[in-house]
Amino acid sequence: MGSAPAEVEKVARENIGSASGMAATLPGEAADSLMTAARAAFAHSVSVAA
Repeated sequence: MGSAPAEVEKVARENIGSASGMAATLPGEAADSLMTAARAAFAHSVSVAA
């Protein structure tokens, strides 16, 4: 996640729900970036598992 504080990155990596909760605490563009990355990671994990 680049320049995100370590705690934000740690929580966001737990699962998409955690990422969504963390995004709700961030300002606009940072929240959008976090959710874009979380959705992409989730979609990738689903495609690998399928």
